[in-house]
Amino acid sequence: MIKKIIITGATGYIGSRVTKKLIENGYQVCALIRQTSDIHKYPLPPSVTYAVHDGTTASIVEIFREQKPDCVIHLAACCIAEHQSSQVETLLEDNILYSTNIFEGMRASGCPYIINTTSSWEHYQGQAYNPVCLYAATKRAVTDILKYYCETGQITATTLCIYDTYGPNDRRGKLIGKFFEIAQTGTALSMSEGQQQVNYVYVDDVAEAYLCAVKQITQQTEKMQTYYLRSEEIYTLRELSLIFEKAVHKHLHIEWGKRPYRAREVMEVYSGGECLPNWKAKVSLEEGLRRIAKESPCVPEGQAEIKTG
Repeated sequence: MIKKIIITGATGYIGSRVTKKLIENGYQVCALIRQTSDIHKYPLPPSVTYAVHDGTTASIVEIFREQKPDCVIHLAACCIAEHQSSQVETLLEDNILYSTNIFEGMRASGCPYIINTTSSWEHYQGQAYNPVCLYAATKRAVTDILKYYCETGQITATTLCIYDTYGPNDRRGKLIGKFFEIAQTGTALSMSEGQQQVNYVYVDDVAEAYLCAVKQITQQTEKMQTYYLRSEEIYTLRELSLIFEKAVHKHLHIEWGKRPYRAREVMEVYSGGECLPNWKAKVSLEEGLRRIAKESPCVPEGQAEIKTG
């Protein structure tokens, strides 16, 4: 039975929502964080404990031996859509090295279960594997390393593949936050032709998926299993803007075609793979946008580069 969970990325947007969901359902949660983590940006419930690591393997292994978790939820990542040469080391250290240290901590402490996270950006042009960017390639590398630990130890892994996520109080610099910003200010936004497809899942539905995965992993017969967290709603960016205007009753001043498509732009939503059993995205895009408008539309603070945990 799973009682105690270590979660990485708890100080991030999705991680904070997952942590809250776990606490609400009676789990003991320990947030594994860096010395520089901002624990105030997305406040966590008071019952959450913290374990601070210094980035070394020894530090993380020691924490795992002290905490003795039953399960890990691994959400921490550095996401950079188009990297610069100066960012290569950061991507490798924050994604591959840090993840490997987590797996080593699990091995050393006898932790049997992990809910891992990957990205739909692994599926450029709808292929089974074709990384859109270096970030996506590091996420696949993490899954490959995890396979070694599952095959050589007593570890069972569920990997959840995330698509586009959104919700209230989102400070990640995502597109929907930008829509709320220009809707409020009336400023123009230059975009591509807008024919690329998107698949948005409301953050509370994402949190519910992680809870569902925790409840199901003890019954998993395969050492590793990957599931996809996508909704049934697939729209182009142009269609997204129209749904936004309808839901929020605000006009968006978008200059379509003023920007080129990004290199290796994802034009279609990957539809392969198995969706998570006993889970379904319940909040429609229109309803989710209404909730954000009602609760707290948040103007983005910066670029979509995420470092948590």
